[in-house]
Amino acid sequence: MKKSDGFAVKIVYYMNMKRKIIFVAVLGIALAVFVILDIVRQDNAKSTAAQIVSSGRTWIRLQQTYVKDVGTVGSAQRIGYAAPESNYFEYRTILNDRETATWTAMLKEPLGRCQEGIWSIVFTAAQPKEIIRVEIRGGENCEALVSNFRELGNN
Repeated sequence: MKKSDGFAVKIVYYMNMKRKIIFVAVLGIALAVFVILDIVRQDNAKSTAAQIVSSGRTWIRLQQTYVKDVGTVGSAQRIGYAAPESNYFEYRTILNDRETATWTAMLKEPLGRCQEGIWSIVFTAAQPKEIIRVEIRGGENCEALVSNFRELGNN
């Protein structure tokens, strides 16, 4: 065995190590990019879902004003509520009876990690103060998407 054979073995060994290091580095970069994209996607989903709180709050305030003026809850048309245009949510309002109305936002397609979300508000005209119940269906990912939605309720 020649002295140069040992040198060739060392070169092959270092070349293999270099490939492994490059592979691990590329894998690490790909993982970092995936994590960053997931965080950005969740942030975009949260900002899109923020319209639920804004729209729900508007509907509640209009119901409160209508109850104060008329004494009963009103339909969306009577209270002057117009649901926002949305690519992600379908808004519905239902006048259950003279004292109770329901507002609902349903997810049209998955948003972030929320696959099938439904956010609803039930407004009941009562004395001395109305009762506002909120409900979120769709699991913890949908709840996390609009974490301050529950603050709209008062019970």
